[in-house]
Amino acid sequence: MPIATKLAALAACAVLAILVYELVRKKKIREEYSLTWLALTAVSAVAILFDRLTLSVIRLLGGVNPSSLFFFAGILFCVLTLLKLTVHLSDLKRTQNVLIQENGLLCSRVNQLEKQAGGDRKEAGAGRGAER
Repeated sequence: MPIATKLAALAACAVLAILVYELVRKKKIREEYSLTWLALTAVSAVAILFDRLTLSVIRLLGGVNPSSLFFFAGILFCVLTLLKLTVHLSDLKRTQNVLIQENGLLCSRVNQLEKQAGGDRKEAGAGRGAER
C-alpha cells in the first residue's frame, strides 16, 4: 500500500477515535458502545500498519485483494452491530411492557383509592367542592 494511502487511512482512524472520545465525553454515546468503535479503529490501524499480517489473513480467508478483507470486515461489523442493537431494543421493549402494565395497575389503584376517599368525604358531609 502506498505511504500516502496509509497516512490517509491512519488519519481517518485517528479522527474516528477522537470523534468517539468526544461523543463519550459529551455523553452522546455510552462507554459500552464506544469500546466497539475504538476496537474497530484499533484493528483498522493494525491492519493498515502491518501489510504482511493483513495479506496473511486475506490468504487464510481465501481472498485475493486487501480491499475484499476490509469490505468483509465492514459488513461483519455492521451485522454484529445490528445484532447487538436488536438485542438492546428487545430488552427495552420488554421493559416498556412491564412499565405499561405497572402503570395500569397503579392507575387502577389510584382510582380505587379516590373512590374510597370520595365516599368517606360524602359520609362526613364534605364534598369535593367544599375543599376548593
